[in-house]
Amino acid sequence: MTSANEIVGRLDEDRRPLAERIIVALDRYGIIRDRARDRSHSLTAHELVWHAGEIAQIARHRESPEKRFDDFRSTPMVLVGSVHAVSPVVRLALDSGLRRLRVLVLGGISCEPGDLARCADVRIIEADAPGVETIRPLIAEFPVVLHVSTAHSADLLRRLDRLCWEERKYLVPAVVLGDQAWIGPVGLPGNEWTRWAAFWQRHRNTISEQARHSDPTLVQLELVASHLLLLCFRRITGIEQATAPDVVHLEFGELRSTKRIIAPHPHGLPRIPETSTEVAAKIGALSGAEPLIEHDFYRSIRRYIDEQVGIFADIRAARTAALPLQVAEVVVTDPLKSYRAQHVPVIVRGAGPDMLRARLDAVRRACELYAYLVVDPQRLHTADGTPAFLEFMPDKWAAGRLWGVSLGTGQPRTVRAGDAFPHLISGPTATTPVGVASGNTFCGAVERALIDQCASHTIASPETEESPLDLWSLELHGIGSHYRNLLRLSGETVHAVRFTHELAPPVVRLSNSTVGDLYSTGRSLGEAIGHGIEQLLLHRQWEHLSPPESPCPPEGHRIGQPAPGPPTSGTTTLGRQLIDRLTRRGLHPVVVTLDHDPVLSRLHPFVVRVLVLPDPAEGHGTCW
Repeated sequence: MTSANEIVGRLDEDRRPLAERIIVALDRYGIIRDRARDRSHSLTAHELVWHAGEIAQIARHRESPEKRFDDFRSTPMVLVGSVHAVSPVVRLALDSGLRRLRVLVLGGISCEPGDLARCADVRIIEADAPGVETIRPLIAEFPVVLHVSTAHSADLLRRLDRLCWEERKYLVPAVVLGDQAWIGPVGLPGNEWTRWAAFWQRHRNTISEQARHSDPTLVQLELVASHLLLLCFRRITGIEQATAPDVVHLEFGELRSTKRIIAPHPHGLPRIPETSTEVAAKIGALSGAEPLIEHDFYRSIRRYIDEQVGIFADIRAARTAALPLQVAEVVVTDPLKSYRAQHVPVIVRGAGPDMLRARLDAVRRACELYAYLVVDPQRLHTADGTPAFLEFMPDKWAAGRLWGVSLGTGQPRTVRAGDAFPHLISGPTATTPVGVASGNTFCGAVERALIDQCASHTIASPETEESPLDLWSLELHGIGSHYRNLLRLSGETVHAVRFTHELAPPVVRLSNSTVGDLYSTGRSLGEAIGHGIEQLLLHRQWEHLSPPESPCPPEGHRIGQPAPGPPTSGTTTLGRQLIDRLTRRGLHPVVVTLDHDPVLSRLHPFVVRVLVLPDPAEGHGTCW
């Protein structure tokens, strides 16, 4: 082996500085390594040769590869599963030189022990889902737990997940489901996002509960064992350091493996109800938080778009004409699907003058709908403040309470979960209710939710005055003017009406024989009309979609709003005016953060629902 000093020493004086800079750069990027920095190890010369392949794999990614491989071999591990499931893992583990392995065999050994005979520490435990306390002492000395499960033994994996979380142990699970398997996520001590329960609850929302799978074949179990040990090896040696929880998805029929980023489901994460003090502090922090940058958010949310383990199943261009608008759609799955008797994924569409704006619009709408649909019963409490809803069904959760903050007084107050989330009683919906909004800041989201509430009241109020608008003579700027030109080119006859009310910002209705009545609002008349025309053009394009792709019909008068405007700090002038107008009428707007999914709320914290309550004390919330 030649050292860098020897190489440099053979060069001419004028070439040495360049060579030194090259060596430093190669070392910085891990292409070469300084052997003097490697930690000592206990591997023999024979072991170094025998395991040269594994050591070389570590060396491509990390320093001190011999020491890291030595540490992997010395890590005590316990393997849990049926005799057929654990035998291939035992063979591979012992062939890799693992020094201490305990095997817990479910239900005994009813066949030739085979590779199990090579393991010196084999214990038999009952097959009928042994309790946590039975397993706890058997894994006490082992920092790493491996488990191969089938759909029939998922209950045991739930117990192991909870036990490893309590005991702060690594859990490396594998689940075989018919013609596919899921390896991981690797449960890391103290990292709740990597818990298996959070992955499984997310995946359950994409599969049929009635599915029945045959027992895996020996070939399938050997393939699972190989991936399980490889994942364990890569994590313990430091080759792979996941920045987000992930799983390896095996498809036996296709002989394909895919790594997927998981969006942990909130029902698989430990939570307790928030107190009034915590909610007030959270609202205060959100009010002063940095604005959301839409393009950065879009890039971040894309990693959680996955039809089996993501927040959204898909984002794509709509199969419709490319003119006059670009149209994108997001497939939103019901986060409570495992509780529902029936469910059809909802397609949320967005539009814009270009595909980027269309995708941003569709993702924003999808986030609002998803944040409204996801409810974590662990976050709810009873009237006396105690949590009591985890074991119930969604219709029972509706009686729970959660804290919001009065926009008039700034004081916390409770609202019924059924008022904040009406779908708990009515079932999943394709339309967000009145008062659900998002923004680039918290105050911007609250303003949009207030506009939505006040505009809805304006349409239904007998105090509202209606006046016709000449759509073609109004002064419009920017995108509104562009959309009006597109509408003029379409040759559509459109009737426009403005609604005027003391409460609301401008509300308009655009009507024609093709799409009927469309309602729109905004911070100004131009905003309201521009967005209304966009929705009218979009509805015309929807007519060309096949019936299965058509959106679910909106409930009642659903009012459109343009996308959030530029970020603002502090309570907006319009928002403050709307709050004052409501309180003068004896009404009390209360904001509730829609943050029950920790993944979405971390990426987009500014999704809210504003309820307008008839009195400042306890009582049922309404939207009038």
